[in-house]
Amino acid sequence: MSDRTGVPNSIPNRYVGPQADVIPIQRFPRRPLTTDKKYPVGQFALLGKNPSTGVAGELWYLSEFSGGDALWIQFAGGAGAPGIDFLLTDDGPTAVGPDGSGITTVAGGTGIVTSGQDPSTTVTIDVTATVPLSFPTDSGTATPASNALTIAGGNGISTSGSGSTATITIDNWVNKTSFTPVIDGAVSGPTTNTVQAGIYARVGPLVILQFDLSWTDLNGASGNIVLSGFPIASAGSFSRTPVGTIWVETQTWPSTKTYCVFEIISGGTTGRVWGLEDNASGSQIQIQSNGSLHGSIAYCVTSS
Repeated sequence: MSDRTGVPNSIPNRYVGPQADVIPIQRFPRRPLTTDKKYPVGQFALLGKNPSTGVAGELWYLSEFSGGDALWIQFAGGAGAPGIDFLLTDDGPTAVGPDGSGITTVAGGTGIVTSGQDPSTTVTIDVTATVPLSFPTDSGTATPASNALTIAGGNGISTSGSGSTATITIDNWVNKTSFTPVIDGAVSGPTTNTVQAGIYARVGPLVILQFDLSWTDLNGASGNIVLSGFPIASAGSFSRTPVGTIWVETQTWPSTKTYCVFEIISGGTTGRVWGLEDNASGSQIQIQSNGSLHGSIAYCVTSS
């Protein structure tokens, strides 16, 4: 707007009212191009009726010249369209602008569809990709709840999670369980036990166990000590394999034998106690009418 108001000094008694600057608007038969450079910065271009490109009523503004090209910016969509909106996306810093009708398309991608229809102002985005609804396992089928599936640990297995990774860890001890050891003689007979307990754990092909036995009455059992009731059969590829440490009480030792070992029978679930000495063969320990046998042993197995 002009600031020349009031009465000028050069012409007495003559009033000069406010003078408006005219905004340059040119009617265009099409959308302006970068080659439309004959106009000054600040020029407006209004698309007339039936333009060859664009929509009647679109309003463009010449903001600057850059690299010899005219930079025209669209101000209005034309044909009663609302103001221009731009959308930012995840894959780039440049905003997505509307077309000449003020429309920006929200398109789906792989496994995603979009929907929406005037006069609604809502765009709905649906995931159409196949999402597993069940997960078969070795012993049953798991189904997600509230779109979440829990990866839980079991005996000897723990799980943890961080970020997008779930970690499954095999713990040191697997399937710690009790078992019942049985003391007997080579000649079998019922035995009265005051203590009869055992526990074991399996880690892969290895069984680790402890047992504790005390008895007071053989009732017919005699001969060499036989300990049975081991939970899993030993590997069958070895014989006379000494395993672990044992403690024997109130039993009669063979003459000259100075220490003992425990032997698990190859391929079986029983074991025997041997007395040994230097530079001589071993002899099995004979069972007595009362006594105690304690041990902590480990042996290999072949079963799955």
